[in-house]
Amino acid sequence: MNKLLLATAIGLTFAANAQAGLATNVSVYDGVDTSAAHTLATNASAFDWNEAGSGLAVGIGPFGSPLSIGQTFNFLYQANLVNFTGFGAPSNLVTTGTGGGFASNQFEFTVVANLVEQVIGAGLVGPFATAAFASTGGTISIFFDNLTVGGAKANIASGTGFDDGIEVARFTATGGASNFTAISSTMGFGGTSYDFGVTAALDFVNSAYIQGIAPITDFHFESTQNAPAGTSTTSNFHVGGSALYGDHAVASNDILFKVDGASKFTVPEPSSVALLGLGVIGISLVGRRRTSKV
Repeated sequence: MNKLLLATAIGLTFAANAQAGLATNVSVYDGVDTSAAHTLATNASAFDWNEAGSGLAVGIGPFGSPLSIGQTFNFLYQANLVNFTGFGAPSNLVTTGTGGGFASNQFEFTVVANLVEQVIGAGLVGPFATAAFASTGGTISIFFDNLTVGGAKANIASGTGFDDGIEVARFTATGGASNFTAISSTMGFGGTSYDFGVTAALDFVNSAYIQGIAPITDFHFESTQNAPAGTSTTSNFHVGGSALYGDHAVASNDILFKVDGASKFTVPEPSSVALLGLGVIGISLVGRRRTSKV
C-alpha cells in the first residue's frame, strides 16, 4: 500500500528564489498595445489557475505499481486562468474550461507543462508513506488566446485548447527536489503534506502581454487535496496546439491528478539568478483504466 501511495505522490511546484521579492505591480495586456483599452489587469500579485486543473504522471501506474529508485517519468499539467489575484476576474475572461469558440471580446490564459521527474527516495514510517523526487528537466509555458488569435477555449474534459494560443512566457526546468508524506489507508487515499520545488531558467516573457515580472522568478501554488480527480478528469493533454507539447491520450498506466493552485510572482534581487518552480501542495488522484494510445 505504501508503494501505491508513493506512485501517486507526484506534483508540480513553482518554487521561489529565497532572495526574490514579491511582484505586486504586474500588468496584463491583450497584445495589441498597452493603452487602457487593451489592459486586462493591473497590480496583479498572482494568477489563480482553475481548481479543476489536471496533472498526469505518465507511465507509472496502474495503481499498486511500485516506484523504484532512479525511475524517471514525465509529469504533464494543464489549467486555465480564473482570476488575477489583487485585480479580480474581468467579465470577458473565459474561466469555465468547457470549450467552445470565443466571442469578440473574450480572452483566456492557460498554463501547460511537461516536466521530467526522478524517484530518489521511498519508504514507510509507521502509517506514513514517504517519497522524494528530483526534477531533471522539462518545459513550462503560459498561453494567451482570443478570437483574433484564432484558437478555441480550453476544454478540461477533452484536454483541448490549452496550448493553441500565443505562447507569452516559457521556462526550462533545470533542477529541484521534493518530499511527500501520505497517511496510508485501505483505499489508497489519505491526508497528504509535501513540498515540491523545481528551478527553471526563464526563456522569455512577451512584454506585449505581461509586464512587471521580467524576469519572472516564481509561481508558487497553494493548493488543497480532493479525491478523486472529479472535475479535473480529462481524456487528453496538450491536444491540437503547440508542437512543443505533444498530444498525449490518458492511458491505463498513467495516473491522473487534480491540481488546484494560485501562482504568485516574484522578481529577483539584482544579483539573483532567474528561477522558476512549478507545483502543487495538494492533489487528488484517480487512475484511468483506458486503452487509449499515447
